[in-house]
Amino acid sequence: MADEQGISMIAIAIIVSSLMIGISIYAGADNIRNGLAGLGITAGKPATTTGTSGAGGTPAQVNNTPTQLIGPTLPGNWETISGGTSCSAAGKPMVYLFLDPYCPACIQTSSYVTAFANKFSSAVDINYKIVPTHSGSLIQKYGEEQVMLAFKYYACAAKQGKLINYEEEFNTNIQIVNGDYQPYNATQLATMATKAGLDSAQLNGCITSADTILSSDTSLATQFGNGGYYTPMSTIDCKYVGPSYTSEAALCAVFPNTAGC
Repeated sequence: MADEQGISMIAIAIIVSSLMIGISIYAGADNIRNGLAGLGITAGKPATTTGTSGAGGTPAQVNNTPTQLIGPTLPGNWETISGGTSCSAAGKPMVYLFLDPYCPACIQTSSYVTAFANKFSSAVDINYKIVPTHSGSLIQKYGEEQVMLAFKYYACAAKQGKLINYEEEFNTNIQIVNGDYQPYNATQLATMATKAGLDSAQLNGCITSADTILSSDTSLATQFGNGGYYTPMSTIDCKYVGPSYTSEAALCAVFPNTAGC
């Protein structure tokens, strides 16, 4: 009964999140739309209409026009987190990366986020969080169980430090049906986990308890998003929030002495 209640709560959160995005009241929705326009991407739509979709081609140069805030000069579309306090330890910056497996903007800009994670993996404490945005509309089409299973695989891949590997398999093979991404089934998700090198024993144990992880991730996103959230979203030092695809510019503005900046 507790598991069923947990799943239901997450499903409700996903559907509510989707509705909020649809009427553009998510905090940061305009930031994502404007930022993606700078990349040559239309927000809210898959990159292609047929075949498979990876990172959505090669976008134009990222628009890093700075906006002066209290503190460092950050890229455009970044803002301070209300009541945010530093969470970095021992001089190692803390970065949270929030994404939805079926979020078009996440898939289309994944190459930027992956490049950031690879470049700063040793100098920065990077934490992936899996949260619902676009997936709410998919639940209405395909059902909660099928859509939510991808969230669990993502959360468990992140726990094993294999999210980049899993996301690459996921984004490379995803199909578009009737203008939107088609959720993977259980067999497809498991096959990609094997190809991505996930430990099967750890994975099976994680999947059964993933609802707790996802609930925590959503709560954190809401806290950092100043009451709402969007994807792809990042935070730097728990004090600044903005689009994930400009994380490098934001990191180097806040921590200019970080190796790689």
